[in-house]
Formats: sequence, C-alpha cells, structure tokens
Amino acid sequence: MRVKGNDVQVSEWPCSVEHKEGFSLSLRLGLGYVDGVRKQSAEAIVSARTQGHFHSGDDLVQRVPKPPSTIHFDLTPEVP
Repeated sequence: MRVKGNDVQVSEWPCSVEHKEGFSLSLRLGLGYVDGVRKQSAEAIVSARTQGHFHSGDDLVQRVPKPPSTIHFDLTPEVP
C-alpha cells in the first residue's frame, strides 16, 4: 500500500484509503497529522473546498475563516 502525504486539496481530518484504477490502494494522511492544525481549522478547509480547489495559498487564506482562538484584537489605545 502506498502512503500519500497530507494534501490541502484532498485530505480530510482523519486518514483515508484511496481506491485507484487497477484496484490499487493508497493511504492518504489526514489533516489531523499536520502539526498545529486544529480539527476546527481542518473542517473549515474541507468545507471551503466544496467551492472548488484552492488556486493558491492566498486563495486558501481568503476562503477559510480563521478560528476565533487565532483572532487577535489589539485593545491597546493609540498614543498620539
């Protein structure tokens, strides 16, 4: 069985088995194996992918909302 790496275009959160022509099988590593990627973020990636493949890193960033825990608000008042 061939093992394929994580791929933002096709990976789900868990690992999955891919069936190819000729009955060959491959194990696709899931987004859960990407260091630092939370399940919520992976689910947002999978959901955004239903609109089509990502065309670039910028496309991915624009289409996948940041989870609330990664949004930073600077509440420091500006000093003139």
